[in-house]
Amino acid sequence: IFCSDHGDMLGDHGLAYKWLMYESVVRVPFFIVPGAAVAGRVRAPSAEDALVSLLDIGPTFLDAAGVPRPARLEGRSLWPMLQGQAAPRRDHVFCEDNYQIMMRTPTHKLVVYLGQEDGEFYDLSADSDERQNLWGDASARPLRDRLERELFRWFAQSVYFNGPCKTRDGGQKLRWPARGDFALHGPNLWADGAEL
Repeated sequence: IFCSDHGDMLGDHGLAYKWLMYESVVRVPFFIVPGAAVAGRVRAPSAEDALVSLLDIGPTFLDAAGVPRPARLEGRSLWPMLQGQAAPRRDHVFCEDNYQIMMRTPTHKLVVYLGQEDGEFYDLSADSDERQNLWGDASARPLRDRLERELFRWFAQSVYFNGPCKTRDGGQKLRWPARGDFALHGPNLWADGAEL
């Protein structure tokens, strides 16, 4: 499996680095090339447009090896898809990083900033560059509210988010961007035009 854990802004939205949930950060390369041991059991190479998550890697390897997977793994195995079967389609995938959680459907993206009133909501089918934030748009509110409920339902029950790697270290705390915090977002302009 060849993939990346994140992309980088590289100037998109006037930003650098990886610290926000724009498509250039969360949509990453993901290639699966079967090894000799399973090559005869998979279909010919193809491109898929299904929503997948890096959480799917573990279950996929376990299924390919014929090993039962622990119930705590949230990912879905891509092994059926690799064998040419119709894999169950996801309605959404999730991502979290420090002070933000994101939910992406095939057509929309919702980003919630923990402890903040405002967030981001994009109709990706009409605005693939994520330039028109619909968070405050009254006509988008019913869909935003529904997706927000689904996002928090996942957040509350996520084994990944509530796992030992996240909860045992008492030193973890939310890290909000601040003026002069080049390490978090890279050089950018504040609303007043003054550089960080």
